[in-house]
Amino acid sequence: LQCVGGVLGVWLAHAMFDRTVLETATKVRVSDGLWLSEFIATSALLWTIHLSRAESVNVIAGRVACVIAAAYW
Repeated sequence: LQCVGGVLGVWLAHAMFDRTVLETATKVRVSDGLWLSEFIATSALLWTIHLSRAESVNVIAGRVACVIAAAYW
C-alpha cells in the first residue's frame, strides 16, 4: 500500500511540474561503486535494526533515521 502512495506522489509531482506523468529513466545507473554503496547502506540498516531489537519501536525508528541521515550527508 505504501508503494502505491509513493507512485501516486511521484505522478502528482510530475503533473504539478508539467512533466509526463509516466516516464522511464534514460540514464543507466549500474556500476560496481553503486552496488558496493547499496550493500554498505543495506548492511548498516540491517545491523542497526538487529542490534536495537530489544529497544522500543520509537528508538529503533530514531536510530534508522540517524543512519539514513548520516549516509545522506
